[in-house]
Amino acid sequence: MKTLLAGMLTLFILSGFSQTTLTPAQWKEDVHYLLDNMARVHINPYHSTDKKTFENFVANLDNKIDKLSQNEIIVELMRMVAMVKDGHTAINFFDMHRNGNETPPVISFHVLPISTYAFDDGIFIIKAADEYKDLIGKKILQVGKTDVQTYYQQLSALMQRDNDTHIKFNAGFFMNNVEIMNGLGAIDQTNNVQLTVDAGNGKRIQKNINPVEMMPYIFRQITSAAPTEAPLYRQDSRKFYWYKWLEADKTLYIAYNVVQIDPNDTLANFCKRINEFVNANDVNKVVVDIRNNGGGNNGTCKPLVDVLRNNPKINRRGHLYTIIGRQTFSAASYFTTKMELQTETIFVGEPTGAKPNHYGDNRPLVLPNSKLEVRLSSIYWNNSIAEDNRVATMPDLVVANNSSDYFSLKDPVLETILKADPQQYALAETTPTHEINGTFLFSPTQKAVIQTESNKMRLKIDDVDAAGRRDFFINTVLYPAGENKFRTAIKDVSVMTNQQTKELELNYKGTLVKMPAAPNGYQTPGELFAANKNDEAFLLLDKSVAAKPYSRMFSEQYLNAWGYRLMNDKNTAAAIKMFRLMVEKYPNSANAFDSLGEGYATIGDKGNAVISYEKALTLDPNYPNAVEAKKMLEKLK
Repeated sequence: MKTLLAGMLTLFILSGFSQTTLTPAQWKEDVHYLLDNMARVHINPYHSTDKKTFENFVANLDNKIDKLSQNEIIVELMRMVAMVKDGHTAINFFDMHRNGNETPPVISFHVLPISTYAFDDGIFIIKAADEYKDLIGKKILQVGKTDVQTYYQQLSALMQRDNDTHIKFNAGFFMNNVEIMNGLGAIDQTNNVQLTVDAGNGKRIQKNINPVEMMPYIFRQITSAAPTEAPLYRQDSRKFYWYKWLEADKTLYIAYNVVQIDPNDTLANFCKRINEFVNANDVNKVVVDIRNNGGGNNGTCKPLVDVLRNNPKINRRGHLYTIIGRQTFSAASYFTTKMELQTETIFVGEPTGAKPNHYGDNRPLVLPNSKLEVRLSSIYWNNSIAEDNRVATMPDLVVANNSSDYFSLKDPVLETILKADPQQYALAETTPTHEINGTFLFSPTQKAVIQTESNKMRLKIDDVDAAGRRDFFINTVLYPAGENKFRTAIKDVSVMTNQQTKELELNYKGTLVKMPAAPNGYQTPGELFAANKNDEAFLLLDKSVAAKPYSRMFSEQYLNAWGYRLMNDKNTAAAIKMFRLMVEKYPNSANAFDSLGEGYATIGDKGNAVISYEKALTLDPNYPNAVEAKKMLEKLK
């Protein structure tokens, strides 16, 4: 659930000037260590590239590593990690997440003191140190001796990614890394780099730039302020969340920059103020801007989803908009899917940087010689149904991302929303030929309830959120669309009734889910647990655990949340059984054994608690709760 500083700080790669140089044998050991241990940390490292391909890559690297420079080896190591092909798996040379006992990397790293951005019309310099301010606004044509498009393609093969949009975001950080430039052959030496930029009027300027240490410069860029006249999305980007009333447009603009709780302003209080403001004012449109949101903690966003969904003045087709973009990643993608399936929002901007279903929650694997830290995804977030293979959440309204708008301090995305006519997005409301109120089974663990509310039929499908709370998977109005057919406000999601079988057929973005009528008195496992019917609940779970497309309910994070909810309800026996199920399904998860250990410790079963904690530490000595696990072991022993 946690990402590295809103998804940004995992993106920086180390490189070096004069520094410790490892021998080829030491680099080989590091590469083989990574190959041999990826599956220990990553939940499924071969989801896109098979193990044999990795083995062949390493064998080929073994054969040539003696002839490669250190920077070339680092590039090849990046290439190997990028073969995993998920956005949370990357080399992380930014050591903010290091255990205090870890030895830092033996290699130092540098960057050009500029920041770049891949616009639709090219890659431009958007920030620069004072001595290079004349480069701001210039389009890069060549990096060293390599033209910029070729260099971008070379970089793309080295970057972690969920999709091409995510590569665009990452490029801004990889583009100015001098050791990568050297490792790719764009420059021959790293103490001075020549960039060729477009000066206008067909003129080209070559500029020599002196690199600087990576971390001090990055911190200065992160904390640098935007121009006072900058558009809203460039203002207060480090503040967790805020809103502004655009009175002339009768629009409430909400900036949601990180999926976390501000310790000085809880999200619940923030949402209370939003609700009160909307109810007290003539609000025509609400805009939620998450284009700068790189993630955070999935379990924190529920209050915002709830207020946007439940306030009828907000949740109206054509009146609620969500701005998404390349930086919309990780937990922000989770929030995006919640908005998609629970509100009538219209997405505007660029595709998201993450898939609706994606790998996340990266954990460290430190290489033995270089001490480089590889972050590997430990959880697969099944935020949608299992068959949802979209590479991104796509905007309903695509807006060009051009350099001219950026440098003239315009926001064409917000301008598009303010000019939009809500009526063009309204769904025709015709009188249904019949009502289909009732309770159906979306899965053995989830009910689909259709009932009439305020003269509208509404479909609600039960769910459990990332924090183990009762929630909805889908909550949407049904709009009649012909005999026995209903569409929803969700793009490519519709419902049909089968008059012969009395089933509902949910077409979920091309996947057909048949939903039979629920038997009278049917209880889901969650309801059975609440009624202390543990045996019946687990019997139902056993019957449905392998069913598709409902595997999302049996992903590690859901089983873990479910187990802790049972612990909180003092149903410890059921919690332990749930954790056992999690261990059975995820035998390489340190977190699963840690949770099982806590369950055993709660009932005083010291022997099994010790076995579970020791197994967790064996699987991953650096998992997030490792320090607490070691303390527990000391107490138990």
